[in-house]
Amino acid sequence: LNFLIMLITSYKLHLETIFLINILNPFIIILINYINYPIEKLIRNHYKNKAKKIIEDSHHLIKIAITGSYGKTSTKNILSKVLEQKYLTLATPKSYNTMMGISKVINEELTNLTEIFICEMGAYRKGEIKEMTKLLNPNIGIITDIGYQHMETFKSIDNVLDAKTELIDNMNEEGVAVVNGDNEYLRKKEYKITTNYYGFLEENEICSKNIKIENGLMNFDIYEKDKFIIDIKTELLGKHNIKNILASYVVIKTLVSYGIKISSEEFKKAIQNIKPIKHRLSYEKVNNLHIYDDSYNSNLVGFKNSIEVIKAVPLKKVIITPGIVDCGKMTKEINEEIALEIEKTFDDIYIIDNYSGKYIYNKIQKENNLTLCSSFKDAYLRVLNKYKEEICLLIENDLPDNFLNRKKG
Repeated sequence: LNFLIMLITSYKLHLETIFLINILNPFIIILINYINYPIEKLIRNHYKNKAKKIIEDSHHLIKIAITGSYGKTSTKNILSKVLEQKYLTLATPKSYNTMMGISKVINEELTNLTEIFICEMGAYRKGEIKEMTKLLNPNIGIITDIGYQHMETFKSIDNVLDAKTELIDNMNEEGVAVVNGDNEYLRKKEYKITTNYYGFLEENEICSKNIKIENGLMNFDIYEKDKFIIDIKTELLGKHNIKNILASYVVIKTLVSYGIKISSEEFKKAIQNIKPIKHRLSYEKVNNLHIYDDSYNSNLVGFKNSIEVIKAVPLKKVIITPGIVDCGKMTKEINEEIALEIEKTFDDIYIIDNYSGKYIYNKIQKENNLTLCSSFKDAYLRVLNKYKEEICLLIENDLPDNFLNRKKG
């Protein structure tokens, strides 16, 4: 009997303990985070200050920073490929574009032999690029573009502009800015340092003309104002890649004043040898499918450029896309705009079911050639099973599962 009483009492206390823990659990988590925050901050500051000391001691090092709503990684990769043929060049890998990511690269990979450091900078809130710029103190700052990407985070295009231009606003007056002059937001802003513009518009210092796409290659000419400089042939497709190449060329010209010399012919050869990055409008033939894989893209400009490339392919045109995400209050407007381009260009359209894709699906009138799919795998299997003839397939912005609509049940 005593044992039974003890057992019941113990069980009751156990239930009460579990109940109490469940009630207090949110407060315990808050308390742990409150305790951990200053410790984590001390650790972050340690690595940041260590990186800053390395940068300050690297007097010979030329530092190039790149930011923008899109085009950062591609421009970084192109510029790195051009420079590394003659100089010891380090670029932040993949998308290491946060303060901790940049600090890690500096602390672990930057050496006394490194001549040029190319650093990609991303931001999820105002002040982050300013902090990274203060750390790096770049000689050259590149802003690739400003758009409605990440509107979910920044809420307005003016906030995006302010966040990205923190790079130029916080550079030393001896620094040089390289800016996409076709972007109206970037063009109208006044900068306190020397600024060189590039783009398709002839008022830019460096611009491109005579663009042609033939047999999976893109050809265009680079002009300095009205003066022809060089012709370029590249496997990098789409007008957005032309701009990335133009930005890199402006940087090459700017680096001459730092003793870094890449001739126009050397630049041309380097660009010609660059292979497309997989999933960034890369081309691959799989049996009867001519696949243009742009699944890492998620912005309106890149999407339109991809469609323009596909228009030149003389085959039946098919697209798989979930639309463009992370555009905040502009999601409906942007996806309905791209829907019109899709409808005009593609014979068959496969939309992946999510909140962005629905705007495209509802806007397009081609009911017989329009299919809503539960996932990318679902869409791709449908394509494999349907077409036996050769077709051109554009895969535009494949999404992680957290963006897909899920049926509750």
